[in-house]
Order: sequence, then structure tokens, then C-alpha cells
Amino acid sequence: MTEKNNMAKAAMEMAADVLTGDLQIEAKDKINKPGSYTSFFVKVIEYIDQLKIVPPSYKSLRTVLVGVNKKRQTETQEEMKRHVPKTQSSVTPRDLEHWVQTAKRGDKIVYYTGTTFAKKMMNEASVFSRARSLAMDYDEIVKKRKTYQFRGHTKGEWGCNYTGIVDLVQKKVTDLQKDKEGNIISYPIYNYIMVKR
Repeated sequence: MTEKNNMAKAAMEMAADVLTGDLQIEAKDKINKPGSYTSFFVKVIEYIDQLKIVPPSYKSLRTVLVGVNKKRQTETQEEMKRHVPKTQSSVTPRDLEHWVQTAKRGDKIVYYTGTTFAKKMMNEASVFSRARSLAMDYDEIVKKRKTYQFRGHTKGEWGCNYTGIVDLVQKKVTDLQKDKEGNIISYPIYNYIMVKR
């Protein structure tokens, strides 16, 4: 058993000794379930924070639990850093061209992962532009003598004709995240996917 797990187990045993009622029973049930420690620690910390008068034993328990959670979070972040490549791979417009020529009907490629409102780097913007041109003939300003399959307007009128080569799909990876006060922590993250027709 690692030092991290020993500390967490000791904190859980302390919680089982100090707490009373349902929380004590839950702590005793979860002593041998390390996967449930973090969520239980957060639950206990929230319980202690809402008390009007906090006994000294609860204060020391809260300090220990917060310390264990911070240590686990730091170690998890360090672990993630080791597994994330130093240079992120990305798709280029040329990659999309090659993919369209070699892909079979129904094949998919994720050409971007991120938030809708994120500022895109030059390469990402060119990939988006190329993906859009493969999927549709798009005009930011409607031309008078041209017919369109679809027209719309957002701060001006635009139109497009679908090419029938690929479809563009947006799939949500993570939801909007907010803190307890309702402030937005992060916007939803999407995979932008191209599907060969």
C-alpha cells in the first residue's frame, strides 16, 4: 500500500472515530474502499462547514481531510502531466484532404477538440475553414444570382450549399461546469467530427 493510501486510510479511520451517527456508519463501511475516500471526505468537509459550532475534534478532522484531498489532487495532477505528450498532435488541412480521398463511407475523424468560444490558433482556424469548405459551399454574404440550399442571418445574411462529400458533427465531451456560487468554471468541450458520406 502506498504512502498516499496509508494517509487516506488513517484519515478515514480518524473520521470513523470522531464522527457520529450516519456519517460514522458510512465511514466504517468505506474504510476498506479507497475509491470512495475522496467523495466521502468532501461530504464530511461540507458537513463540518455548515455547522454553527464546530467541536475541536471536527476542526482537526477537517484539517486532515483537506490535507489528504489536496495531496491526492496534486499527485493526480502530476501523474496526468507525465502522461500528456509535450507536443500536442493536431490535424492540418492537408491531413483532411488526404483523409477525404482515402476514407470509406461512414469513417470519422476528429479534427478539433475544444470549446466553441475558444480562440483558435492559426492552424486550427485553417483546419476549420477547410472542413467547412469540404462540407459546404459557404458564402458569408449572399450573392444575388446564386441559389442556396440554406440561408440564415446572424449580423448579416449568409448562405450555403452542401457538397455531399462529408458531414460535420459536434459531439459534447464534457458539460458546462459551475462552482457552488453558480460561476462558470469551464464551458462545454466538444469533439468536432467529420464523417465521410
